[in-house]
Formats: sequence, structure tokens, C-alpha cells
Amino acid sequence: HFEDLSNELIYQIFELLDSYDVYIIFSNLNLRIENLLTNSNLRINLDLSSISKSNFQHYYKEIIIPHQLRINSIRLTNLFIYNHPFSPLRKLTSLCQLEKLIIHNIQMNYLEELLISLRVLPKLYSLDIEPIDDITNPSHIYDRIFRLPVLKYCQISFKIKPNAILLLETTNEYSSIEHLIIRNDISFYHLDTLLSFIPHLRYLSCLNIFRLKDNPPNIRPIILNKLSHILFQMRHTTFDQFKQWITNLSHRIEVLCISTKYDMKYLDANQWEQLIINHIPYLRIFDIQYTYTVHKDNQIMACNSAEIEQFNSSFWIERQWSFEHLHGWTKNWDNRIFYSTNPYRRKYFTLYGETGQLEKKIHLNTVLHVHIRSLQAIINCIYYFP
Repeated sequence: HFEDLSNELIYQIFELLDSYDVYIIFSNLNLRIENLLTNSNLRINLDLSSISKSNFQHYYKEIIIPHQLRINSIRLTNLFIYNHPFSPLRKLTSLCQLEKLIIHNIQMNYLEELLISLRVLPKLYSLDIEPIDDITNPSHIYDRIFRLPVLKYCQISFKIKPNAILLLETTNEYSSIEHLIIRNDISFYHLDTLLSFIPHLRYLSCLNIFRLKDNPPNIRPIILNKLSHILFQMRHTTFDQFKQWITNLSHRIEVLCISTKYDMKYLDANQWEQLIINHIPYLRIFDIQYTYTVHKDNQIMACNSAEIEQFNSSFWIERQWSFEHLHGWTKNWDNRIFYSTNPYRRKYFTLYGETGQLEKKIHLNTVLHVHIRSLQAIINCIYYFP
């Protein structure tokens, strides 16, 4: 029986479960388990994403209020909770053990108040926010995030209006953030503004970088000597713009992952070689995925194949960087994808109709999502996604 397990094993099981589920399942089992729940130092992780109003009120009185000092993380996505009289956000300043906070679908007026109150939390190192409103001026939101004293991990997803202005306050205060993920649209111009306040950054991920025509490029060097990992998905951003940005950056980048659909210069192996040698000398992992479509009558198809062959030179072989180039026909269009192969941990993969001349079965152990473009892609498939 479950009750026959030792206290230590039961605590280990509780650690693997959501705190609300633990409470619902075990709170009335017997007196011993009840005591384990109420008289322990077990950390409480609150996931209130799917809780109903009636259950939330009961849970608030029985768990949140009596055990405020045990709450380690909170995840909120329900709109009703933010304005609820028993919202845990109203008790944030007393949650001195809180380390992780995930807030989605929050209205801007609540978010602004929240970010002010977070400054008093001594252990909050992880923050994930996604407002439900459009933001005209994100500057004061960024400014308040950067003032959180011990924040190390930050993931943000804003709906920023096209005419939004990003102008942070001039201050001698710098953020402690080391891991930054930006899921919303951002230009290199605005990115430079943010990075100038995050000197300790080690990992940077931007999932939608776009070209901003009206702003000049930044001419001041950005010093990020601890930055080692960059992951970019770029939209309408030329190779020259990316080159100019990374050339202007003082860094020690070891891992560079790029996904784009714009500008054929990304297929120029010689340009990449010179950029890496002169400006990214510490690079260990180079992971690129470039997708494009050409018409069957377009003469650019022949020269593309010749350019891609340059990625088989000694420069790439010595670094054990290898690539695949796949084609998939839809009527008169050739859908192409040029990408780095294993050992990179690619999560997404697109199957086209043709798969080249390879005969050996290729195991892509890390892929979680496969996009199949045609029935022929399944028939000709040489890839295995265990």
C-alpha cells in the first residue's frame, strides 16, 4: 500500500507532483499523510492554470495562506485570478521563498503593479511574463524587469504595437539577467538598447528578429564578454545586417543557432567562413536552417547548388560541421531547406518529397515535431524519428 512507504519516499513522490494535485489526492487519506503535508518543509509549486474559482478559494485558505513561506514557484494564466480578492499576487511581498514566477494573459495595469512589488523578493531568479494587451511603450516594463535584484532567467512575450518606442532610463544600474528569451518581434536596433543594460548575459534567444528601416545601425560597441549562446529566428533580416550586428558585439560566442528565410547570402560559405574566423573565433557549434522557394525556370537554382558545395571545404570538415540540402516540389515550385545535421539537437524537421542520394537510414533522435509536406516525402523518407 502507498501508506506503507517511508516518509522520505513519500516526500520524493510529492516533489514530482503539482502541489494542488497533492493536496486534492492525499489531504484526507489519513492522519499521518495529513501531517506530512502540513508539518513539512516540502516546497510548494503552485500551478493555477486550470483551477476553477470554487477550488481556488478553498485552496487559497487551506494551502496558500498557511504555507506562504514554503511557496517556491507560481504559474498563473487564468484571467479571473488576477482580479480575485484572494489572488496570490496580493500576497507576493510575503512570499520570501518564491524563486520562479510565470504570469501569462495578464492585463497591463496588473503587470505594472506586479513588477513593482517583485523588487522586494530576495530569491526571485526566474520570470516568465506574457501580457494579454498590446503595448505602446514597453520601455518602462523592461526598466522594471531589469531592476529586479537577483533575476537570472527572463522570458518575455509582448504584443508590441508597430509604432512602439523603446527608450530606457539612463542609469548606472545594470540587470543581473544571464538567460534572456524574447519571443516577440524585435529589431537589432532595439535589441542593442536592451543589451546595453545586461552585461552579465550568457544566453540570448530572440524568436522573431526583423528589419527596422527607419532606425540607423548602432555604432557603439556592445560589451557582453560572458555571452556564449545565441539563438535567432530572423525575418526580413539580411546577412549584412546580421554581420554588422555581431561584428559590433564584444562576446565569446561558442554556440550560434540561426533560422531564416530571407537573403541568399546566408548560403555563401565563404562569407560565413570569414565572419567566423575574424569575429566568432570561439565558435564550437554552428547550427543554421535556411528555407527558400524558387521557380523551376529560375536560373538561380544552378548557382545555388554550386554555392552550397562550398560548405564541404576543409574549413567545415575540420570543425565537423556538416549540412543537408533537401528539395520538395509543389507544382512549379521547388521548396528547399538547407540545414545543419547532427550532432545538433534540432527539435523541428520538415519532410519534403525528395531526400537526395543517401541510402543509409538517418536517426534524428532529438526531433519532436515533424512537418510532412507531401505523401512522397513519407515514401522516400530516409529519416527515423524515434
